[in-house]
Amino acid sequence: MGIFKSPSMPPPPPPPAPLPEPPSYDDEARKKEIEEKRAQVRRNRKGRKQTILTGADGLEDDDSLLVKKKKLGG
Repeated sequence: MGIFKSPSMPPPPPPPAPLPEPPSYDDEARKKEIEEKRAQVRRNRKGRKQTILTGADGLEDDDSLLVKKKKLGG
C-alpha cells in the first residue's frame, strides 16, 4: 500500500477590482426625462377623461332614453 500525499490548495484569487462610480441621477438630462414622462402621463389622463360619456347619473347628452316606451297593441 502506498502513502498518499494530500494535494496542495490552489492560491487564493486576486482581490476584485474596485467598482466604478455609479452615474449621478441628479443631472439635467435625468430631470428632463422625468418631466417628459410626467407630461405624457398628464396628457394621457386628460385624453381618457374626455372619452368617458357617462357620469354617475348615466348619459348626459341623450334625453331620448328618459322617455318610456309604450305598449304595442294596447
